[in-house]
Amino acid sequence: MRAALFFLLLAIAGCTSFANPLVTDARAAPDQRLLGRWQGQFEDDDRITLEIRANGRSVLTTSAPDEPTEKVSFRLRTATLAGLEIANLAVRDHGRKFWKLFRYELADGGELRVFSCDDNRWYDAIRSGALGGKASRDQHGYSTFVSAPSAALREFVAASRESVFDSEPLVLRRTR
Repeated sequence: MRAALFFLLLAIAGCTSFANPLVTDARAAPDQRLLGRWQGQFEDDDRITLEIRANGRSVLTTSAPDEPTEKVSFRLRTATLAGLEIANLAVRDHGRKFWKLFRYELADGGELRVFSCDDNRWYDAIRSGALGGKASRDQHGYSTFVSAPSAALREFVAASRESVFDSEPLVLRRTR
């Protein structure tokens, strides 16, 4: 059950993982505009609820028809970099901590658009030596772990801008 939710989190944030956060201030409060509850729905009727608290503690809940509800908690950090609203998720799996990175946009009408990492772009950055890490590709897709320091990540994202993120967002709507 928890594995399914973990894979949903990966789908939202992309398959690229990071050893270091882009947003390094551990005390940084999340963007105040994100506080509250957000909901979205996938084509297969699975629902996702994201609740973001002022201290950065966040809960992602999924529900599907005829399935038990699943939850995972994580820490959220946000910052603005080169005009992009950036968020980091601190994730733990099998006792190992790593980071997920995405950008977001807030639109009129209480809509939150979440853009995951473009796994191909991060894969290419590792393979070309632009960033440190491990990258592989098989019939299932990309597996990329970026080990570059936080400063190098910020420099790379600032130079690359939107190109390191997918162009199709996950859309969530504010419910409170």
